[in-house]
Amino acid sequence: MEKAALFVVYCGAGYKGMQRNPGAATIEGVLEEALVRAGAIGSNGCSRNWLDWKRAARTDKEVSALGQVVSARLYLTPDLVHRTNEFLPGSIRLLGFKRVPDDFSAKKMCASRRYEYVLPIFAFDPRTGDDLEEEFLFDFERFNQILGRFLGTDHSFHNFSWRVRPGDREARRTVVEFRAADKIWIGGSEFVRIIVLARSFMAYQIRKMVGLAVAVMRDIAPVTTINRALRSEVDVIVPTAPEVGLLLDESFYHDYNAAASTPEESRIALGLEFGEAMQEFKSKVIYAHIAHREREQGIVAKWLPSLNAKNYSALSIC
Repeated sequence: MEKAALFVVYCGAGYKGMQRNPGAATIEGVLEEALVRAGAIGSNGCSRNWLDWKRAARTDKEVSALGQVVSARLYLTPDLVHRTNEFLPGSIRLLGFKRVPDDFSAKKMCASRRYEYVLPIFAFDPRTGDDLEEEFLFDFERFNQILGRFLGTDHSFHNFSWRVRPGDREARRTVVEFRAADKIWIGGSEFVRIIVLARSFMAYQIRKMVGLAVAVMRDIAPVTTINRALRSEVDVIVPTAPEVGLLLDESFYHDYNAAASTPEESRIALGLEFGEAMQEFKSKVIYAHIAHREREQGIVAKWLPSLNAKNYSALSIC
């Protein structure tokens, strides 16, 4: 068996997240079964400790990924990608793999993770009634100023996760990039694409950051609400945006790639090596699913009326 880095894309629809969870449908559960059937893992299976199975990010329920990296000890063959994909559903694809040093960890050696969140443009429109007769013009400058409040090092994100207390060390996070990148059309509807980059994120952190930013953009709360919610002494409930629009866009391994001990053939640069395949999967599978869910079930449309101070105490602070 050899240590390998697997490059995986998936649509999170119908799955209870990435991490294996006995009794629940998960991405890892399906992937591991496919690897067993493809001969990469012994038919009797192996313990997680023996496989040294790690993933770059533990995406939550219904969250998708283009840049997921899994490291494990496997039986590697030239046709591993083809054989594994034969046993995977179309919503999960193995793009490729690389042999890596035995001490490689997809989790520990990941320098940063970039996520993307796409929201239908109507989510930012605070107007009602007759005002809707005029076209809504999305204000990139204003929204990016709102998102900019989350950047920097002196912030506590305890209000933007689950079961994290104000004084917990893990609440201190640094968001490097958070911006509205552009507007895109998916399935006949217009969406805003949001990019966020950090070394790591806590559970629900991105969805709560987006949820509060949307509330501010819709004039439900002043922009200073964000600054207050990021203070360690403040404990409030923050809106959580729907999971369906969130995806892990890419995992970066800058330090690992730059290390003198890393063989050139083991360096990881997903966007450079698999960019075309990643974009095709994003467009045809992930984006298509997001647009379909909104069109058929109105996920975001049903969430927006909940944005009020009665449901979320964060929206009552100034």
